Amino acid sequence: MAVRSGGHGRARDGSVVGWRFAATPDGSAAESPRGDLPAFDQVCGKEPAASGHQRVAVVVDFGDAETDAYPGEQPPAALTRCVSGAEGATGVDLLALAGRVRAEGSGAVLAVNDYPARAKGGSEVAAAPSEPAEGGLPVLWIAGGAGAAVLLAGGVLVARRSRGRATL
Repeated sequence: MAVRSGGHGRARDGSVVGWRFAATPDGSAAESPRGDLPAFDQVCGKEPAASGHQRVAVVVDFGDAETDAYPGEQPPAALTRCVSGAEGATGVDLLALAGRVRAEGSGAVLAVNDYPARAKGGSEVAAAPSEPAEGGLPVLWIAGGAGAAVLLAGGVLVARRSRGRATL
């Protein structure tokens, strides 16, 4: 199984990353994704990415049954998704946001969404969190901090009132 892609490097916000599968022992017969890749705006629209994120259109061409699939297997329809990942995410990281990815330790992709079924081994690539790697505190931490501040202020107020009554 081979995958041809520019996806092992770092993708940039506003780019289209294309993947193509081919059932070849060394990947030598694999081609680039068929046809023209869609424009980024067609897949992701025009809304900008959130701070610390990048939006990338991911296209997976699973090939055709005659030349790219194992005998007897029928490739699924192409997968096209807009994903939002942390700035600096690799193509494999972004692919994992678009579907279930199994890869070898070297980063070579073996299967996407369990295709091809014959591709065994590897381990599932965890999708990177969609929150920025840096900046901004999570909402629960902010809410927890605000709640603690209210309790602390209430405790101080009660203590002062108790102290004032004790001296009268």
